[in-house]
Amino acid sequence: MGNSGHNYDNSISGSIRKRASGGAGGYVGEFKNKTLGLYMMYATEKKDLVLVRCTDGIFVFNCKNRDELVEYAQQKLKKG
Repeated sequence: MGNSGHNYDNSISGSIRKRASGGAGGYVGEFKNKTLGLYMMYATEKKDLVLVRCTDGIFVFNCKNRDELVEYAQQKLKKG
């Protein structure tokens, strides 16, 4: 997960839809670009994005309280 306050909104620029829908109603499915490679996105808007790297892949979603979510997740991960 990125640092609190880091803006991942630009990380999705230049993306193409692989197996996805994008536009009215949101952006859902598999996308690809030079920055992230192949990733899954579940977002209603292309702002306030959260990027999560897992062993299963890269996931991008949006959250109005992005910074608070990232801070909370980082605290939980430190506690292990």
